[in-house]
Amino acid sequence: MASIPAAPSLGVPVGTLHGKAVGWQLTFGIVTIQTGLLIIWALWKLPNFSGQKAEDRVPCNRMLRRTVCAPSSL
Repeated sequence: MASIPAAPSLGVPVGTLHGKAVGWQLTFGIVTIQTGLLIIWALWKLPNFSGQKAEDRVPCNRMLRRTVCAPSSL
C-alpha cells in the first residue's frame, strides 16, 4: 500500500523534470514503452489464476442498480 501515495508524489516530479530536460514527447514515449514492457512481462511471468465461474458473476447492469447503503430508520 505504500506505493499508492509514493507513485504520484515521486512520479509526477520526476516526470516533470524529465519532460523539461528532454521534452514531453520523448518522456511520454519512454513511459509508453515501459508500460508495454510491463504488460508483456506480466503476461509472461505472472501465473494465470482462474476467476469466477460465469454463472457466479453478477451482471454489470444488476450491480449498477444496487444500493450501496440502506437509509437509516432511526
